[in-house]
Amino acid sequence: PPPGPIDIVLNQVPLGPQGGDLKVVKAGSPLNGLTISVPSGAFSGTTIWTVSEMKDVRPTLPSSVRQVGATIQIQNGQRYAQEPFFLAIPIQVRADSAVAAFMRDPATGTFELIPTIARTDTSLVVMTQHLSADMLVIPETGAALHMSGPASAGVPPTGEIQIFLVGTPLDGFDTRIVTSFRPGVDDWEFSNYGTELTPAGYCSGSTFTALVHHYNRKGSKGALYGLYDRLSSIEPDNPDGIRMASVMQRESNWSGTADQVVVLKAQQRLATLGQALGGPGWMQVQLQSLQLAILATSKAQLLGIYRPGWVEGHSIIAFEIEPGFPNGRVHVADPNEPGLGRTIQVFNNALQPFEFSRNSLAPSATYTNLIVMGATSLVPLHRINARFVELEAETAGDAEFPEAWLEARDPVDTAWHKITGTVKTASDHVILRTMCPRCAWARSQAEPERAITRVYDDQGLPVVSDLSAADGANVPLEDGVNDFGVEQQSFGGVDQLNQPEPPKYLDFSWITLDRVPFELTMSPQFPAAGEDVTFTVENGGIGNATSRYRWTVANDPPVITAFGTRTLTVPAPNASSYLVTVELIDPADIKLAKAELRTGDQPFWRITSFIDQDELLDLNIESDLGTLLLRILAAPQSGLIAIDDEGGGKSVLRLRVLQNGLWSLSNCCPPPGPLLPGEVQTTLGTVPEQVHTVGGVFLGWNVDRWAQTSLGLGTGTLTGQYIESLTTYPLEGGGTVIGPTGVLRITGNRTGTTMTGVISITGWFTTTNANNESYLDPDPATFSFPFTAVRLR
Repeated sequence: PPPGPIDIVLNQVPLGPQGGDLKVVKAGSPLNGLTISVPSGAFSGTTIWTVSEMKDVRPTLPSSVRQVGATIQIQNGQRYAQEPFFLAIPIQVRADSAVAAFMRDPATGTFELIPTIARTDTSLVVMTQHLSADMLVIPETGAALHMSGPASAGVPPTGEIQIFLVGTPLDGFDTRIVTSFRPGVDDWEFSNYGTELTPAGYCSGSTFTALVHHYNRKGSKGALYGLYDRLSSIEPDNPDGIRMASVMQRESNWSGTADQVVVLKAQQRLATLGQALGGPGWMQVQLQSLQLAILATSKAQLLGIYRPGWVEGHSIIAFEIEPGFPNGRVHVADPNEPGLGRTIQVFNNALQPFEFSRNSLAPSATYTNLIVMGATSLVPLHRINARFVELEAETAGDAEFPEAWLEARDPVDTAWHKITGTVKTASDHVILRTMCPRCAWARSQAEPERAITRVYDDQGLPVVSDLSAADGANVPLEDGVNDFGVEQQSFGGVDQLNQPEPPKYLDFSWITLDRVPFELTMSPQFPAAGEDVTFTVENGGIGNATSRYRWTVANDPPVITAFGTRTLTVPAPNASSYLVTVELIDPADIKLAKAELRTGDQPFWRITSFIDQDELLDLNIESDLGTLLLRILAAPQSGLIAIDDEGGGKSVLRLRVLQNGLWSLSNCCPPPGPLLPGEVQTTLGTVPEQVHTVGGVFLGWNVDRWAQTSLGLGTGTLTGQYIESLTTYPLEGGGTVIGPTGVLRITGNRTGTTMTGVISITGWFTTTNANNESYLDPDPATFSFPFTAVRLR
């Protein structure tokens, strides 16, 4: 309802930056004796204070609580103070009833608890750092927060608030009090490990931002847990959430020793009242405030907990209270253990000692003290709107955290490059490192700018770290696109006892490392000395028009060609084997990729799987070929597909099998010649091709040959055909025809270093007619053996 007549009790009283006490003196007024205590330095300039009694303003409350006394309006023309200040509000409430103070926004009716630090027979002492309605967490109207900004219709000016008291008999607490906040739904999914910005942790930043999201953003954005996270299997991959929590931790003065500011100010104020923090009645007042806050608002509340002596503060969220007070349990969400609810036991209006830690890495310790922080009274809400904007823009903490960036180095060169997009390489690994010139602690005197790099695969499994690596994180690559998550950390330095601190979080990013082909082939494959030979480099996307190819053939001087010229034709050296190298270089002579080819060497593929698709080998074929195939079926890696150079421009495609061993890099690639001990082989094709004389029915089955559609070893199709021997077959109706006893064929499709294909055996059989005369069945039978293989060279 609109306000009625206003009695000005204390009007436009100035208070300078040195602070002081203001007291309402008006006999007969319910506000008589209301005192405002402002410490020195809380405000930088002079503040004008106005206190008014709003006689006809009565907030709508749940039936379980009632308003006590008049509604108060206070104006001071300020938003957020540098330190907490205090209000001592007169009360007339019996000891068998609980009482707490709330701030209220008159435009929306939203209200929230003001933290209580003392209750006497005549006053309730509360503590806050603002009296501005536009700094409360107002329910969303759309996706935006209702925040501080220009005054508009219905929104009170900055530094104006309504305050009212709420009470209820203590026997009304004997009920379960539940809010809609739930761990694993409404908290963050990352733990409170600490960052470079807030090494001791970000518990306040984490809990406060989670509460604001729950109060104000959940309706439009959804539940917070995992909302900004890519993989549930790892925690560091929500960099903007972690960095926002860390920034808010610092901005709320809850980092390092500054987290004691609330306690110190409360102690100072209580000393003037002849009381002590944690003294008699303290916990009863806090528990009553917590219950009243949840009863009146139905919202979870921010708690500050402390070890004995009010040291090592930690922030948690209370979201449920079980019945039974002065005995019972408080259910809380702990940012040290995201997604898991914890409980604090209460007995006879006192907290039982409970085990918590100041951050997720700190040892467990006993906590005994508690303050109900409410929501915004002691946290600068006016800064959080911009922080959520940064969160959505993925720029959280960019201005506060020291700049750190990722660099990559291809093993073919010594130059490091800052990663700004997809990194293309032809190598089987890339080296990563993090640079952070402004990090607080250096890796070493020799590397003052280098930080820590931790690499995860696209499923969140750890891959490698350079914590103890001299050069960087050596990341292995598969052919094609490789996605990796990279966590960047600074070195933790040492603590006050000169003990090493754990690394501190800097950032996390997903990067793409694309391993593309960069291979060298030659044609013809077996040139004679002096014959022109053309070397061709296959480039899968490395470099640009400014790049150049540098070719080195045997001991000849290097030859430079343009980026668009990917071939080099020269006379073949007079040597049976020589090394050819091609390097892709940029204008600064930085090597981007490198490929080598030694003439005389040919590729070898080790079989990795082998299937008897048509169950031919179940027929117990007694032949050398049957024995060979049975061995591969039993041990696929005993089989090797090889191209053997026979010299003089001749080559043979073979299937080579070890009867008592497996192929490896150490034994796979001997020069043509005597078989290895225990090796058997069969031919799959020859170059040049050999044509056999056969009858018409066998046309197409009469050539020994092998071929490939591409000279690039990582692409194209390899085919081969070989005639085992010839024989004479009878024809139906008389006569004979010459044809193969059997034909071996292979088709293999190459992708990167793998080959997938089929080896087949085709044979012809005779049948008999009614007169028991044998003749050739013109339809052959084919038996297939699908296989996979990996290239060893």
